[in-house]
Amino acid sequence: MFKHLEGLGTRLLERFVPRIEAAAVTCYRGCWDSCWQCDYDPCCGTTCTDGSYHLACNVL
Repeated sequence: MFKHLEGLGTRLLERFVPRIEAAAVTCYRGCWDSCWQCDYDPCCGTTCTDGSYHLACNVL
């Protein structure tokens, strides 16, 4: 009986709380002495597996 109620509670909870699959985001950083985005000044760029990208100028 308890297993039946537990299953019922789980299904009810899933209707109101979305299931989220957690995945770690990994970021990679690269630096260059000169890049065109920074008017050929030094820059560093960070690209992450979630699709985000950030560029910082004059950071070497």
